[in-house]
Amino acid sequence: MRVNLTKVVRCMVLVLLLVICCNVLTFVYGPQSGLQGIHLPPGPLAELFRGHLRQPETKPFVKLKSTETCKDLEMKTFVEPAVFQSIGVNNDSFVYSAFLEDSSIRIIGLRQVSNVNVLCQIWYADVKEDPLVIGDVQAELIPEDHGRKYTSTFFICKIPAKHPNGTPFAVSVVKNACDQPLNIMLVRHPGTVTLDFTLCVSPLNYKYSRAYELVEMIEMNKMLGAQKLIFYNHSTGANVDKVLDFYSLKGEIEVVPWHLPVKTDTWPPTGEPEIHYFGQLSALNDCLYRYKNRSHYLVYTDLDEFIMPRQHRTWNEMMADSERAQKDLAYAQAQCVFFRKEWLKPPEQYQTAALKYNSVVLKHTLRETYTFPHGSRSKYVINPSRVKTVGVHNVWSFSGGATMLPPSTALLHHYRNWEKPDDPQPKEEDLTAVNKYGDELVRRLDSVWSFLSHVPLDINISSYGPFVS
Repeated sequence: MRVNLTKVVRCMVLVLLLVICCNVLTFVYGPQSGLQGIHLPPGPLAELFRGHLRQPETKPFVKLKSTETCKDLEMKTFVEPAVFQSIGVNNDSFVYSAFLEDSSIRIIGLRQVSNVNVLCQIWYADVKEDPLVIGDVQAELIPEDHGRKYTSTFFICKIPAKHPNGTPFAVSVVKNACDQPLNIMLVRHPGTVTLDFTLCVSPLNYKYSRAYELVEMIEMNKMLGAQKLIFYNHSTGANVDKVLDFYSLKGEIEVVPWHLPVKTDTWPPTGEPEIHYFGQLSALNDCLYRYKNRSHYLVYTDLDEFIMPRQHRTWNEMMADSERAQKDLAYAQAQCVFFRKEWLKPPEQYQTAALKYNSVVLKHTLRETYTFPHGSRSKYVINPSRVKTVGVHNVWSFSGGATMLPPSTALLHHYRNWEKPDDPQPKEEDLTAVNKYGDELVRRLDSVWSFLSHVPLDINISSYGPFVS
């Protein structure tokens, strides 16, 4: 039988092109693309935007012009991921992201307490009339500003009823109605709930380089029930970047750029920061609204913390029982206990893995006997559809009921270094984590680090220079 080599080669090329197209579509429309929640009218604009995210060097240009409201005022911008943008030339306020609500657009930002007099320009890309309307803005401070120069803020942009059938495409915050804006944000629209548990994490900072801690944190939370983890990246080391890339390609995490335009904490300290702890409150609330209509629950913990069920194996089982006890549950809060990192006691069967991967969970099974009361160092699980404002340790605004989880149901395991190693705080052994999850955790660490064998577990912070932020 004679084989037509030309036809064979053509078939192979077609198969290869098909595989490439499938991978491109998966990237563009998948969770890592960042497109979820952004409303783009069908047509060239949508294709432009998607093409930009896939090939950022093309820098597509989006342009709308007002014909009546502010005649000849143009909205001109490259379509970019969220970044902090100034409201005025004196940099007294900044905006970051915008989320559509029933009759308003909620904007996450920073501002000095004295600055309140602003308006919003709302742009529509799907109406035949003037695409611009002007709305009033109400500024709401997010609690826990710690007296810094800038405070995390909601700018609530009221939507006038001019285009009842239109869909807000972009929004700017300005000092005067027809100012040429210094900022432009694409408006994120409600999605559909496809996730059960999503974990929101405070900003990565100080050139965060503890790759060993990050991998264990991700795998441990996945065992507890997290289907997606959201990281706000202020600054990270090269090894952690590789870990983030690894999990991003798997679609298990989202990394949100978080480059603050104001003075932040540094190590060693170099004076007072202008915002509390890397704009933590803005990041936590951005995560709330970013996933409000995409995840049934949101879990809030830091890199060195785990909400550990005591009676159940997973958060799903724990929250199902909590909701049976309280039908309108808005959030459940867990009390904190400290597992001090200077207290080493890995169980014998896990000693090898604990040392090999510098496993925080496997190495530290001793904790303080003291349990912090609810509201002090606590963390929580929320139903985001019932919550409006979150804080670091408390939920500030919600509708419905709250459950204060007793220690018999769950505890927040906080693994931390202690500034006073000789403090005679009494301790006790707590094997909850290793007994429930130890074997599976070791299997997961073996698997992940077999892929990341070229990545350093840690990088000394001093290698980045005299100061890091």
